Amino acid sequence: MKLSVIALTTMLGLAAAECYEGFWYADRNTREPCAATCEVQNGGKCILDCPEEIDPNFPLLCAATCQCP
Repeated sequence: MKLSVIALTTMLGLAAAECYEGFWYADRNTREPCAATCEVQNGGKCILDCPEEIDPNFPLLCAATCQCP
């Protein structure tokens, strides 16, 4: 089986990427989808940035980021 250099580089890059530092709008109570993507799969920590006052347009959503170990 022949593999191209690009395919090998892609596979190695995916294997090395243990944690995805991303940005989500997550549910205030369950922290989903940030918790599922960050904590369960990658061992990171989902951090919510919820304002003190609840926005009436988005009452359940907060900005969330993934912090890798």
